[in-house]
Amino acid sequence: MTATQRVLSVSAASAFLRFETVKFPANHASRANMEADRPVERAMSDAPKSAFELAMEKLKKKDAEAGVEAQVLTDSQRAEIAEAKSVYDARVAERHIMHRSSTAKVFDPAELQERETELRRDLERFASDRDAKIKKIRSV
Repeated sequence: MTATQRVLSVSAASAFLRFETVKFPANHASRANMEADRPVERAMSDAPKSAFELAMEKLKKKDAEAGVEAQVLTDSQRAEIAEAKSVYDARVAERHIMHRSSTAKVFDPAELQERETELRRDLERFASDRDAKIKKIRSV
């Protein structure tokens, strides 16, 4: 930060904002200069941990004790998983559109209930298909 700083002042009589330029001496201890002088390096163990970090450490410890290893996905696996999710989203959107168009013509409550049941069944099937594909991709 330079020695010249902008200061916002409010004029009570005129009730409007005006900016003034105030010159500070070169050796003035501005906030930016004081923060730059502070040591930034700090050991990670000195910082307090969040509840999330503590929970993750406990889970990693349990996994290590149980012999479970973390699996790292390759870029191609990530791309295949993203493709499976986008296909699922497209199928769900298409099914919702079809559901709205088919229910717009129906006035019988029993038939509406049947269409709602069909929609829920289809959405559950789409989700199980997506989850099976993702599981297959992860296992490769």
